[in-house]
Amino acid sequence: MFCRQCGQKDLNGGNFCANCGDGLSLSTATGAIQAQAMPAPSQAQTDSADQALASFVGDKYHDYYHAKWLNGKPESDGYRKGLGVYSFNMAGFFLSVFWLCYRKMYGVAFMLVIALPALDIIMMYMKGFEGYSASDGLLYSLLWLFVTGFLGNHIYYKHASKKVKKISGSGEDASLLRERLAKAGGTSLSGAIVFGTLAILTILMMYLLFAPSWY
Repeated sequence: MFCRQCGQKDLNGGNFCANCGDGLSLSTATGAIQAQAMPAPSQAQTDSADQALASFVGDKYHDYYHAKWLNGKPESDGYRKGLGVYSFNMAGFFLSVFWLCYRKMYGVAFMLVIALPALDIIMMYMKGFEGYSASDGLLYSLLWLFVTGFLGNHIYYKHASKKVKKISGSGEDASLLRERLAKAGGTSLSGAIVFGTLAILTILMMYLLFAPSWY
């Protein structure tokens, strides 16, 4: 056991540090033992997590997302907590909600379709006809581009990791697991067209129904 105050190793097994006199608590000792006993993830676990993400994402994983998410390195702890995955996504920037639907992130697309127009409409009522200007509308557009363009890779990483964890916990055979991951992930051009169009129509309907009459 080591003293948390001065770092001196306790050779006597006492309750107080012989060097500085600070108390050596049981919790300190227990934490040190647990930290030493915690095994590092094996190479097999790292490879398995990387392969699962590759199966879910599809062809673009090794060509694009692996480098964007993990800086070209395999996941060292199975599934990281989203550190270092904030990077620019050109498709997300230019295609916005259509890109989200193309990558089957329908839930995220729905939340943005409701939340962002709602914020803009609320701003209209707060500022009124005289206060609301073209710059406010531009800010709304930039907010869309920021979320899908500059946060797109992070959002997709979170989405992919969540789906992979859920599917991987089913305990299925490796080949069946890869098939399920590929089916749940990948891309959908029809989804992008159908749900993306519905999203745009939903936004237009929100403005027609809820925006001020002067808008």
